Amino acid sequence: MIKINTITSKDVDTCLSNVINIAESARVLLTKNLDVSDGLCNGVFGYIRHIAFDKDENVKLIYVEFDNKRVGAKIRKNTVLPENVPNNCVPIGRQEEKINYRNDIRCQFPLKLAYSCSIHKTQGLSLSNAVVSLKKVFAPGQSYVALSRVTSLNGLVVKDFNEKLIYCDNQFIE
Repeated sequence: MIKINTITSKDVDTCLSNVINIAESARVLLTKNLDVSDGLCNGVFGYIRHIAFDKDENVKLIYVEFDNKRVGAKIRKNTVLPENVPNNCVPIGRQEEKINYRNDIRCQFPLKLAYSCSIHKTQGLSLSNAVVSLKKVFAPGQSYVALSRVTSLNGLVVKDFNEKLIYCDNQFIE
């Protein structure tokens, strides 16, 4: 496991974490829109396949194989991958983000571990398998969103089922 600290030490709320812990084969989530037209947007999932270091042993690039093969297709066409990196990987570099009015910046990789995620992060995804916990449902339609992401009932496991947590907003009922 590799621990990567931000370049600034400011503790503020941005999409770039202070510290990320990563390793090859780790399941990750992209946390920032890098190129929406290329599918590199906040919320896409993948696996780390390679970590490249510079001459000072600092992490230079993280190569991610995204679940959706269309994600990063444009950048892959224009990138020569090292020979030990699979062809369908996308290089992700550190990103800068302004963090306050004094123009301080945070520089970090826009990734976080993602072996699980919130219902909100799954909106718009199609999943072949999912374990869905309905324990903390707090909004109308939230259960529907979670349950409808899975393409087959064979791939769905429901935890903490309570029929009262599956409801819609009454203002939309005629």
